[in-house]
Amino acid sequence: MPGHSGRLPPSNLSLGISKTWKILLALLGLFLGWFGCLAAKEASVGVFENYHYVPPTNGSGARWLRRPEVPAASFANLRLMPLFRAVRPDAWVRGLVPIYSVELDSRTELRRLPGRGQENFSEPRFFALPNEDEPPEVAQITGRWEVSAIRSDKSPATFAWELAGDPTGKVAGRFEQLTDFRFAYLTSGWFRSNQLSLTVEYISDRYAVRGTWAQGGLRGTWRHSEDADHGTWAAKSTAVEPPVWQTSEVVPLYEWSRPNSASRYYGVQAPEPNGDWEKAARPLCRVWRLVSLHP
Repeated sequence: MPGHSGRLPPSNLSLGISKTWKILLALLGLFLGWFGCLAAKEASVGVFENYHYVPPTNGSGARWLRRPEVPAASFANLRLMPLFRAVRPDAWVRGLVPIYSVELDSRTELRRLPGRGQENFSEPRFFALPNEDEPPEVAQITGRWEVSAIRSDKSPATFAWELAGDPTGKVAGRFEQLTDFRFAYLTSGWFRSNQLSLTVEYISDRYAVRGTWAQGGLRGTWRHSEDADHGTWAAKSTAVEPPVWQTSEVVPLYEWSRPNSASRYYGVQAPEPNGDWEKAARPLCRVWRLVSLHP
């Protein structure tokens, strides 16, 4: 036939197969991209990073920041030097304690618990080791907990807690902030001898939560303050495993203060060798020396 190339036109079947392969390849690309992002996130969990002291400025108190968080101008103008290494707060890490930055009227403090009334919008600044002489309850209760609760009518509820404990037995924290439970507040709490007690306020209601720690989990009961409802609950920790380090790399992190001054400084040594800074009697926590742990 004149003008015919000798090739048959593609059939509907071959077009369908070609289109199917394109769809499969596109889905595979999406899956590999998602998996890569997930792997990168998992790889970042439990990573040590240098922390810098950024002096107070107009409208901002002193800050302790990771290098990527330090403004470029501050880093260049102030010639900032790293002070210590700690585990960055990508996830709650088993055996480590969170350190919070608490803004006060006249200064910024690093604390083991979030500020009173600031619990629901406080994120850990970094994770560190508790002091060697602290009771085991501190590490037992500290972490992220997935909670399953049962109401008196047998209906279920699931949510998460982020809890932090200190050496005195005090517990503070918050509900997971991505659910309706973000409107609930943990107004007080303690954990001693494997016994947990929390007071929860949710809008205009108040609840008493009691529980026991055993074999790495928590289990107990809850009750409305006016007996309007009650039930049981159980929780399991979702904390990730900590990174590996050498004992010789661990050093105490102290709070330093000046007489007749509201300023505070946190480091493994005084900010000025010949200054009038006074070291607190006890370390805030333990951090790591400025060494490269994982090249």
